[in-house]
Amino acid sequence: MIVRLFGPLLLFAAALVALYGCGMTAGSGQPGGSSEARSIEETSNEPEPTLIAGGSRPPKSTLSYGGEMVSGALGTYCWRNGCVDSVGIVAKKDKLTVPAGSTMTFAYGGRKLGSADVAAYRIGPGNRPEEMGRKILLIPAGNGTKLPARHSGNQVEITAELPAGRYVVDVFARVPEGDVSYGFLIAVE
Repeated sequence: MIVRLFGPLLLFAAALVALYGCGMTAGSGQPGGSSEARSIEETSNEPEPTLIAGGSRPPKSTLSYGGEMVSGALGTYCWRNGCVDSVGIVAKKDKLTVPAGSTMTFAYGGRKLGSADVAAYRIGPGNRPEEMGRKILLIPAGNGTKLPARHSGNQVEITAELPAGRYVVDVFARVPEGDVSYGFLIAVE
Protein backbone atom coordinates (compact mmCIF):
# COMPACT_ATOMS: atom_id res chain seq x y z
CA MET A 1 0.00 0.00 0.00
CA ILE A 2 2.81 2.44 0.91
CA VAL A 3 4.66 1.62 -2.33
CA ARG A 4 1.48 2.30 -4.29
CA LEU A 5 1.09 5.73 -2.62
CA PHE A 6 4.71 6.85 -2.66
CA GLY A 7 5.90 5.02 -5.81
CA PRO A 8 5.05 7.89 -8.22
CA LEU A 9 6.49 10.44 -5.79
CA LEU A 10 9.76 8.50 -5.48
CA LEU A 11 9.98 8.15 -9.27
CA PHE A 12 9.45 11.91 -9.66
CA ALA A 13 12.10 12.67 -7.01
CA ALA A 14 14.63 10.34 -8.71
CA ALA A 15 13.98 11.99 -12.08
CA LEU A 16 14.38 15.45 -10.55
CA VAL A 17 17.71 14.50 -8.94
CA ALA A 18 18.95 13.03 -12.24
CA LEU A 19 17.96 16.13 -14.23
CA TYR A 20 19.44 18.50 -11.66
CA GLY A 21 22.68 16.52 -11.54
CA CYS A 22 23.09 16.57 -15.32
CA GLY A 23 22.95 20.34 -15.43
CA MET A 24 25.45 20.90 -12.64
CA THR A 25 28.18 18.25 -12.95
CA ALA A 26 30.48 20.26 -15.21
CA GLY A 27 30.57 23.07 -12.70
CA SER A 28 29.75 25.73 -15.24
CA GLY A 29 26.66 26.99 -13.41
CA GLN A 30 25.13 27.71 -16.82
CA PRO A 31 22.36 25.89 -18.67
CA GLY A 32 23.70 23.31 -21.08
CA GLY A 33 26.89 22.83 -19.08
CA SER A 34 26.29 19.14 -18.50
CA SER A 35 29.14 16.68 -18.20
CA GLU A 36 27.75 14.83 -21.21
CA ALA A 37 27.91 17.96 -23.36
CA ARG A 38 31.40 18.76 -22.06
CA SER A 39 32.74 15.23 -22.68
CA ILE A 40 31.52 15.37 -26.28
CA GLU A 41 33.13 18.80 -26.65
CA GLU A 42 36.40 17.67 -25.08
CA THR A 43 36.77 14.48 -27.14
CA SER A 44 35.67 15.80 -30.50
CA ASN A 45 38.05 15.90 -33.44
CA GLU A 46 37.67 19.66 -33.72
CA PRO A 47 40.71 21.81 -32.92
CA GLU A 48 40.75 23.18 -29.38
CA PRO A 49 39.82 26.87 -29.28
CA THR A 50 42.26 29.31 -27.78
CA LEU A 51 41.18 31.58 -24.96
CA ILE A 52 39.58 34.75 -26.26
CA ALA A 53 39.09 37.79 -24.00
CA GLY A 54 36.51 36.76 -21.42
CA GLY A 55 36.62 33.13 -22.60
CA SER A 56 36.13 30.21 -20.31
CA ARG A 57 38.71 27.73 -21.64
CA PRO A 58 42.47 27.65 -21.12
CA PRO A 59 44.78 28.45 -24.06
CA LYS A 60 46.53 25.87 -26.21
CA SER A 61 49.87 24.40 -25.18
CA THR A 62 52.82 22.76 -26.91
CA LEU A 63 55.72 20.48 -26.07
CA SER A 64 58.84 20.75 -28.25
CA TYR A 65 62.33 19.36 -28.71
CA GLY A 66 64.91 19.96 -31.43
CA GLY A 67 62.58 21.87 -33.77
CA GLU A 68 59.75 19.32 -33.46
CA MET A 69 56.53 20.30 -31.69
CA VAL A 70 53.29 18.62 -30.62
CA SER A 71 50.11 20.20 -29.29
CA GLY A 72 48.77 19.29 -25.89
CA ALA A 73 45.35 17.78 -25.31
CA LEU A 74 43.25 19.68 -22.80
CA GLY A 75 42.31 17.61 -19.76
CA THR A 76 40.88 18.52 -16.38
CA TYR A 77 40.71 22.23 -15.63
CA CYS A 78 39.21 24.86 -13.35
CA TRP A 79 39.17 28.11 -15.25
CA ARG A 80 37.57 31.39 -14.23
CA ASN A 81 33.89 30.48 -13.79
CA GLY A 82 33.84 26.71 -14.02
CA CYS A 83 35.53 23.34 -13.88
CA VAL A 84 35.64 20.40 -16.27
CA ASP A 85 36.84 16.98 -15.12
CA SER A 86 38.48 14.39 -17.32
CA VAL A 87 38.79 10.75 -16.42
CA GLY A 88 42.45 9.90 -16.84
CA ILE A 89 44.91 11.74 -19.06
CA VAL A 90 43.99 12.72 -22.62
CA ALA A 91 46.77 13.12 -25.22
CA LYS A 92 46.84 13.59 -28.96
CA LYS A 93 48.20 10.69 -31.03
CA ASP A 94 51.00 12.90 -32.42
CA LYS A 95 54.13 11.94 -30.50
CA LEU A 96 57.33 13.79 -29.75
CA THR A 97 60.48 11.66 -29.96
CA VAL A 98 63.31 12.67 -27.59
CA PRO A 99 66.59 11.18 -26.38
CA ALA A 100 66.73 10.03 -22.75
CA GLY A 101 67.90 12.89 -20.52
CA SER A 102 67.05 15.59 -23.06
CA THR A 103 65.24 18.83 -22.23
CA MET A 104 61.79 19.44 -23.72
CA THR A 105 60.07 22.83 -23.70
CA PHE A 106 56.46 23.28 -22.59
CA ALA A 107 54.87 26.51 -23.86
CA TYR A 108 51.55 27.68 -22.49
CA GLY A 109 49.67 29.99 -24.84
CA GLY A 110 52.33 32.69 -24.54
CA ARG A 111 51.40 33.27 -20.88
CA LYS A 112 53.56 33.21 -17.79
CA LEU A 113 52.97 30.24 -15.52
CA GLY A 114 52.60 30.38 -11.75
CA SER A 115 53.84 26.79 -11.38
CA ALA A 116 53.78 23.46 -13.19
CA ASP A 117 54.04 19.84 -12.06
CA VAL A 118 55.02 17.21 -14.62
CA ALA A 119 54.62 13.42 -14.45
CA ALA A 120 55.22 10.71 -17.05
CA TYR A 121 53.26 7.43 -17.26
CA ARG A 122 54.93 4.59 -19.15
CA ILE A 123 52.72 2.84 -21.68
CA GLY A 124 52.87 -0.91 -21.21
CA PRO A 125 51.26 -3.69 -19.19
CA GLY A 126 48.72 -2.10 -16.86
CA ASN A 127 48.93 1.25 -18.65
CA ARG A 128 47.25 0.78 -22.02
CA PRO A 129 45.64 3.87 -23.53
CA GLU A 130 42.26 3.73 -25.25
CA GLU A 131 41.94 5.30 -28.70
CA MET A 132 39.39 8.10 -29.17
CA GLY A 133 39.59 9.39 -32.74
CA ARG A 134 42.75 11.50 -32.99
CA LYS A 135 43.36 11.27 -29.24
CA ILE A 136 44.15 8.63 -26.65
CA LEU A 137 42.96 8.28 -23.07
CA LEU A 138 45.19 6.77 -20.40
CA ILE A 139 43.77 5.87 -17.02
CA PRO A 140 47.00 5.40 -15.04
CA ALA A 141 47.42 2.20 -13.05
CA GLY A 142 49.61 3.98 -10.49
CA ASN A 143 51.72 7.01 -9.81
CA GLY A 144 53.75 8.43 -12.63
CA THR A 145 57.40 9.40 -12.62
CA LYS A 146 57.80 13.02 -11.56
CA LEU A 147 59.96 14.89 -14.08
CA PRO A 148 62.23 17.82 -13.26
CA ALA A 149 60.68 21.08 -14.47
CA ARG A 150 62.37 24.49 -14.48
CA HIS A 151 60.46 27.70 -15.23
CA SER A 152 61.87 30.13 -17.73
CA GLY A 153 59.51 33.08 -18.41
CA ASN A 154 56.39 31.74 -20.12
CA GLN A 155 57.93 28.30 -20.73
CA VAL A 156 58.87 25.28 -18.65
CA GLU A 157 61.95 23.21 -19.40
CA ILE A 158 61.23 19.53 -18.67
CA THR A 159 64.01 16.95 -18.44
CA ALA A 160 63.13 13.53 -19.86
CA GLU A 161 64.83 11.52 -17.08
CA LEU A 162 63.21 8.30 -18.27
CA PRO A 163 64.30 4.94 -19.69
CA ALA A 164 63.54 4.21 -23.35
CA GLY A 165 59.84 3.66 -24.06
CA ARG A 166 56.56 5.39 -24.83
CA TYR A 167 54.96 7.69 -22.24
CA VAL A 168 51.97 9.90 -21.66
CA VAL A 169 53.21 13.11 -20.04
CA ASP A 170 50.82 15.10 -17.86
CA VAL A 171 51.62 18.80 -17.29
CA PHE A 172 49.52 20.37 -14.54
CA ALA A 173 49.85 24.17 -14.73
CA ARG A 174 48.64 26.89 -12.33
CA VAL A 175 48.04 30.52 -13.33
CA PRO A 176 45.91 33.36 -11.91
CA GLU A 177 42.89 32.31 -14.06
CA GLY A 178 42.93 28.76 -12.65
CA ASP A 179 44.65 25.44 -13.17
CA VAL A 180 44.77 23.07 -16.12
CA SER A 181 46.12 19.68 -17.15
CA TYR A 182 47.57 18.96 -20.61
CA GLY A 183 48.57 15.54 -21.97
CA PHE A 184 51.32 14.71 -24.47
CA LEU A 185 52.53 11.47 -26.04
CA ILE A 186 56.30 11.07 -26.14
CA ALA A 187 58.76 8.37 -27.19
CA VAL A 188 62.07 8.27 -25.32
CA GLU A 189 64.98 6.70 -27.25
